Amino acid sequence: DDADIGRGDEALSGPGTPIAISGPATPTLDELLEIDEIHIINAAKAQKPGVPLTIKQAMKSIDSPKWKAAIRKELRSLKDLGVFLELQHLDDIRQVTGVTEDTQIIFMDFTWAFKIKLDGTYRARIALRGFKSGPLPLNETSSPTASAESFRIMMALSVCHLPDKFKGTMLHELAYDVDHAFMRAQFDLSTRVYACKVPELYPLEDPATQWLIPVKSLYGAKEASMRFYLFFVQVVVDKLHFTRSHADYCLFYKITAHGMFIMFIHVDDGRIIAFVSSQEEWDNFVKEFLNAFDGGIKILDGSMHAGVDVKRTDTGVTISLETYLTATLKELDPEDVIPLQDTPYIDVDMEKIIFHNDTSELLNFNEARVFLNRLGIANYARDRARPDIEFACALISTKVSKPTRFALNAVNHVIGYLKNSLSLGITYTSGDLNLMGYSDASLNPLPGSRQYGGIFASIGGGATVWGARRQTIATDNTADAETLAACVLGRKIDGIIELIESIKVDVPLPVPTHHDNNASFLTMTTLTSRKTRHFALKIGVLRDRVMERFITKPKHIMSADNLSDGMTKAYGPKEFKYYRALWLNIDQKATHFVPRVHPPHKK
Repeated sequence: DDADIGRGDEALSGPGTPIAISGPATPTLDELLEIDEIHIINAAKAQKPGVPLTIKQAMKSIDSPKWKAAIRKELRSLKDLGVFLELQHLDDIRQVTGVTEDTQIIFMDFTWAFKIKLDGTYRARIALRGFKSGPLPLNETSSPTASAESFRIMMALSVCHLPDKFKGTMLHELAYDVDHAFMRAQFDLSTRVYACKVPELYPLEDPATQWLIPVKSLYGAKEASMRFYLFFVQVVVDKLHFTRSHADYCLFYKITAHGMFIMFIHVDDGRIIAFVSSQEEWDNFVKEFLNAFDGGIKILDGSMHAGVDVKRTDTGVTISLETYLTATLKELDPEDVIPLQDTPYIDVDMEKIIFHNDTSELLNFNEARVFLNRLGIANYARDRARPDIEFACALISTKVSKPTRFALNAVNHVIGYLKNSLSLGITYTSGDLNLMGYSDASLNPLPGSRQYGGIFASIGGGATVWGARRQTIATDNTADAETLAACVLGRKIDGIIELIESIKVDVPLPVPTHHDNNASFLTMTTLTSRKTRHFALKIGVLRDRVMERFITKPKHIMSADNLSDGMTKAYGPKEFKYYRALWLNIDQKATHFVPRVHPPHKK
């Protein structure tokens, strides 16, 4: 009902003007849309068992002692961090906050939000209903995080042999979470001020208080994440003397006389990798880091980062999604209806079926929601640590606008494969910093089709960058398609080099690149393209990288040795497991597959 939704009956006449109380009125279209949006959000939350939607539900639930403890912790943090200013009369808002007449005043509501985290922690938050604030500039509403590629590259670097300067150093690692992170940053009151009614259970200093003015960045506000990021950068750069990478603004580094510290963040979580000469130096840094945030840092066990499991051994490090997938797929398929699968491909000809022979019916609205939800889970796994489902997800994603029955069956097949391979992940082994690249393309002969290009780059034997995409330029021969894939690989390698060198670590140049098409070599190195202007520009950039010795002249390899070959076509179980072993850097003996035998290559 309206009480649960949190609708008020105030007539808001404008910024800085008194609130006029009126009787019940017919809701406007905007109000109806807001109500509908809240109902949709609540319906989504209701699918999670044990998570209440309101204070009343939390108090009456079986886990009420845990929810009460979470609520008390939240209220205590709001007080300790000085999140609110209390007002008796709204007319005093400009005098108390010191804002000018030009400052926008936005009337907002609070809601209690409840969540059970993956580690079993019960969390309660007082949050603003941010959707009522209206449109804000995009540069104020983003949520900065280090990219998945940056995370994988840094994990690979942590086990590589770094330059001589860092020889003899010891590896240390720290994972952390900033407790009540957003509330530690200030709102920019010169731009806008939020005026809010007092939420349920909030303990007031003055019982006559009618309004609360949040001065700290509160959860639910659209700009809360960016305000915390700016606060975090100020602390890390000014107090801890880190330098922000120009290649990834959520990656920071600090070089000392005998060591180096690397930090990357995921909103309010982060991880620090350090190469230091002594335990004392590390202990001093940890103490300084905790003090910089006034004790607001919670040190984690380090086994997870942004949903990705991290497991270190004597020979390297493995990243996987076992914890995330186990919890998510159990919630998705509690009755274990989706069967297990050996490969992510529903059919080795699934590309042909999806683009030409898919005569299955379109999904209805509810079925389409199920399809998009399951595809989202698969795509998250694909982007984080599962290159083995890259091509299958790339094909299925083309059906997002018009999902069909075959597409739903295909994504269920991928989910079944993930259920059967929860523990698989990428392993980076100790050794030299050996960056290598592979590219490939498949020219589809079917009318109306466009070729797929695949790339793969590895450090420490494990995948760091991969991709399977339909190429943006149509070609009529395999050599041109392979050349376009090589151009994409060249740009990706440029990005990897820039990222690593932005933290003052040198990459051995030139970087070896591998391809399985001889004809494309001439285009990349000697011949002048007479194709379209866009094609010629791509070739020119690639050729410059070869001549400047950023990458090597393309090296020919057999298709069975081309790690990007599996990014451009579907394979049967034996060949797929062979490529999967190479992508994930796992024991190839476990695949029970002998690579295809090719005749000797004539130079």
